[in-house]
Amino acid sequence: MPLGRFRDDGRSAVSFARSFLVVCPQCGACASVLPTTAAAGYHTPRRLSCLHCGCVRSWPAAQPPKPRPQWGPTQRVNGETVQLAIGMFTATSPSPQQFQRRGPRDWYFNQPLYLQTACLGHILWSHNVEHLNAMEALIAAGLRETPHAQGQPQSMAHKLPKWMILAKHRDTVLYGAQQLRLKLLR
Repeated sequence: MPLGRFRDDGRSAVSFARSFLVVCPQCGACASVLPTTAAAGYHTPRRLSCLHCGCVRSWPAAQPPKPRPQWGPTQRVNGETVQLAIGMFTATSPSPQQFQRRGPRDWYFNQPLYLQTACLGHILWSHNVEHLNAMEALIAAGLRETPHAQGQPQSMAHKLPKWMILAKHRDTVLYGAQQLRLKLLR
């Protein structure tokens, strides 16, 4: 079977995080975290809602999350240890070490992401279906084009871990992505 082509459009991983699918804090079903306004920045109000049990929680814009780097080396800044920016977490999100123990979570309510599964000794996760579609297209592609010039910010295609994009792991990772899709049907 011929493999497809993936042309990187330059979208960052953060650009897929407008909405999150999370585990409902009340019933454990799939709940969504969405902005409450059309013009959604990182600090706009969010609402967690579960269609299964009716759980609704709000995140006020008056208390925005404090972004901090997700991965990378640490360094001392003003007497405080910080990580160099590669991704984005908030003050309520786990550190990279906690991330390994607790798994990926949304940035507003600190709830576990619904779309996550074990894969090759790692956690394969996605913020939402759009994020999953983009990752799946990249992983399935035999030819991956990245037309960005040197010095431009790296896209999600550049940020995926090596275990996820190696050709020898393609079938296993795509199987994991299929398992995430099946979770949505439950």
